[in-house]
Amino acid sequence: MPEKIKLALLWHMHQPFYKDSLQGLMEMPWVRLHALKDYWGMVAMLEDFPRARMTFNVVPSLLAQIEDFLAHPDIDPLFTLAFQPVSSLTDNQKLSMLENFFQANYEHQIARFPRLEELYQRAHLSPDPTSINRLRQFGTQDLLDLQVLSQLCWFDEIYLTRDVVTRSLVEKGRRFSDEDKAMLRDKEMELLSRLIPVYRQAAERGQVELSTTPFFHPILPLLCDSSIASQSQPRSPFPIQPFRYPQDAALQLKKAVEQHQRLFGRVPSGVWPSEGSVSNAALDVISDSGFSWTATDEGILARSLGLAFHRTPSGEIHHSEMLHASYQYRNTPLRIFFRDRELSDAIGFHYSRMPAQEAVENFIHRIKSSVKLSRESSPCVSIILDGENAWDYFPENGRPFLKGLYQRLTEDPGVEMVTFSDACALLSAHERRLENIWPGSWINSDFSIWIGDPEDNRAWELLSDAREAMEIFTKDHPDFTESLCGKSAWESLLAAEGSDWCWWYGPEHSTVNDLRFDRLFRSHLINCYQQMGRTVPGSLAQPLKRQIPKRLHNLPLGKVHPAIDGRVSSYFEWMGAGSIEETQSTMHQGRKCFERVLYGWDEENVFLRVDLPEALLENYQPVDVRVYFDAGNCLVFKDVTAPQGAISVLFREEKVGAERAVNRADAEPAFDKMFEARFRKSLWPVPPEGALSFYVLLEIGGVPVERIPMHGSLTVDDTLLE
Repeated sequence: MPEKIKLALLWHMHQPFYKDSLQGLMEMPWVRLHALKDYWGMVAMLEDFPRARMTFNVVPSLLAQIEDFLAHPDIDPLFTLAFQPVSSLTDNQKLSMLENFFQANYEHQIARFPRLEELYQRAHLSPDPTSINRLRQFGTQDLLDLQVLSQLCWFDEIYLTRDVVTRSLVEKGRRFSDEDKAMLRDKEMELLSRLIPVYRQAAERGQVELSTTPFFHPILPLLCDSSIASQSQPRSPFPIQPFRYPQDAALQLKKAVEQHQRLFGRVPSGVWPSEGSVSNAALDVISDSGFSWTATDEGILARSLGLAFHRTPSGEIHHSEMLHASYQYRNTPLRIFFRDRELSDAIGFHYSRMPAQEAVENFIHRIKSSVKLSRESSPCVSIILDGENAWDYFPENGRPFLKGLYQRLTEDPGVEMVTFSDACALLSAHERRLENIWPGSWINSDFSIWIGDPEDNRAWELLSDAREAMEIFTKDHPDFTESLCGKSAWESLLAAEGSDWCWWYGPEHSTVNDLRFDRLFRSHLINCYQQMGRTVPGSLAQPLKRQIPKRLHNLPLGKVHPAIDGRVSSYFEWMGAGSIEETQSTMHQGRKCFERVLYGWDEENVFLRVDLPEALLENYQPVDVRVYFDAGNCLVFKDVTAPQGAISVLFREEKVGAERAVNRADAEPAFDKMFEARFRKSLWPVPPEGALSFYVLLEIGGVPVERIPMHGSLTVDDTLLE
């Protein structure tokens, strides 16, 4: 192992462009809310760790929305609604509060405020989420408390600790006044106004490097030539007419550089291409735009070089010296880095369930293990991940973990924290050469999230039509581009090229806001036609998004006695069992996680069946099933797709991290076409009167990918079957 590891850590800060081109309003509040909770605090906390060095990649369209909001707060209707006098609210506005103000992480944001949890539970008593009858359950004080707590639960942990006003509101907890609400509004504006300056100050003192992304976060290779997707997706159908506008890719980068220089006083050296998406054409545009470095995922490097980065059980990586290096792209000044996927995803998806210090020590250990087999004397481990959404799942917004991590990294003599520009300089004598790169993104090393599905392809067809119309119109009207109408049309077109719309089209992702994203995409294209004075195609009035599947939960009807053999031995064996089918989470894992879960019980045992899709089984990664009891302990079924008899069963005490083997008489797993298990009720901690509760968590390759059900628990209760 080398004497010193260079650790290049990059936090990617991104939100979609939520501004409706037609109304000039923010369709959703996530820029503002994540700015309160994540964007400011992630940089502000570095003042306590002056030796820490890292890179922040801030998407230009995110910064543009923050500037827009600070100049005109009324463009965010939900911000206005949060601070409007309750006495002036209409019934529809009150219903909007109930629909929107609980869209936060239940465990770490809602449940931490007892009054907010109380209101949440009351709001979800009615089976009809739009019923006016729900409003009868909420008085004036209830709605006022909801206004305040729905904002307060998004404030950064550091700010809540340091600021006297917000801390006093947390301590008060309920029965807020209009004066309290007014003070909170001032604090929200104050924190947001600090955001851009705190990034600039951190860059000026040399602690962070600020990189950028193409302005509206487009998938650059698909702008250059969408047909490139066929190389990594040879079986996918694509639009007949490819989208080929490399000049738009260059314009997206040019606009990003101009904004960066205006806000931060310097030209960015590096660019994280949206979703780590690269191709030779995209790298050519990036290099021609003057960038010194860029980065993508290890899967892209593996396919580019024709090798695999196999990891041993202890975390050592074969070909580590190839992964943990910088590459010169052809004969250009551009350097390319490749993120260590397992280390990056460990932060994003795994460590939220571990005690902070244990997670920190595990991460440090894994960093050092990853380079043990390296033959390179100067490795650079690249950790690149989302800098916002992961913290929703951490206690205290992940701040204890981050503080512990920065403390350990700055004290460890074997690790040196560097920015990516630092790494370019330090590794110049060790860099390798890369002539061609595999076209793909950080997800599956292809572009299947954004093109290839009928919904995605239709979006590209509509975008191509609008782009072609703009091309023709601007040739016939050369002064249009510099006019107010022309600037509005071009902004809308470039916004429609962003990656976020097709992220939600297709089967991979779904959210309660699917139709809002669909509407936003079409509004950008509609505005293009309107600003040109052209007739808007009728096709843009039709949503592209297919109907969103809902959760189907059928309660158990009777006791069951299935054979635990991993297959359907009899049509009747699961008859009477409860079943649950649920839409996928919004956190992408590159696959559908499950088809269906069935559960039931008899006098002594609980039975569980998990139907897994074939695509998941073909991935050859270990699949674990965890059954969590309400007390926080769980049964762990390790590698459930292993041959029958090879599945190990552990009882884990989550709070202390202790595990012990479970006797096969108490827990019996099996897998053939599906995973089935039997486990004794006596394994549960002693429950209160009657019911036993549990939920199921699927892990793939050590990464948790789906909780079933997403919220709440499944119930084992003999009284239900009497």
